[in-house]
Amino acid sequence: DDDADDSDDDDDADDAADDDDDSGAVVEVKLTDIATHWAKKEVEAMVAKGIIKGHSDGSFKPDNYLNRAEAAILLCRVLGIDETVKAGSNPFKDVMKDSWFGGCVGELKALMVVKGNPDGTYKPASNINRAEFLALVIRAYGEMLDEDEKADLDAMMAGEAKASFVDVDAKNDWYAGIAYAAKENGFVMGRACGKDNKEKCFDGGTSITRAEATTVLFRVFDEMLD
Repeated sequence: DDDADDSDDDDDADDAADDDDDSGAVVEVKLTDIATHWAKKEVEAMVAKGIIKGHSDGSFKPDNYLNRAEAAILLCRVLGIDETVKAGSNPFKDVMKDSWFGGCVGELKALMVVKGNPDGTYKPASNINRAEFLALVIRAYGEMLDEDEKADLDAMMAGEAKASFVDVDAKNDWYAGIAYAAKENGFVMGRACGKDNKEKCFDGGTSITRAEATTVLFRVFDEMLD
């Protein structure tokens, strides 16, 4: 299946990128609202690597949801793609080439990291859910592997269906292979659920927060970005 860039049930998120205004101007600041947050270590590590930069008022808003335009910007930074690159044409019907994220989305589309919806849209202002974000991250991760490592990752995702989390249908959920590979590699741990919170759920359809997304990026890319 696609990156569930085919989901139609996302709500609009903030229009601002995690560190940009609508003009795309980067504002580097010291984050003021993560001192006691559970993801402080991961956020600070990604700040140090230039992946996370915060809002112009000094906040990161870790518990706000991440939207699809913001997710694209983060992955462009991870892949070393100039986030201000200009696109030659509109990447999707709703992503204009001169928008602050248009060039970045276009570059990710060319790499097949993002694929969009069947109707030709990307829905940049919509929240990205946990399954969608993980799909984009795994594709970006694959771009940073050598040929043999990439083949092993693809085989893990496409192999015999195996259980990963209690709420992932190994045969019917489009992201089952992605969730399995991510869990096996330690990229996602899941959330406590079930009787007495003794099981692990993935909650693939739940919108991902900025802190959660940053933690995934830390687990996947921290050492690779050194």
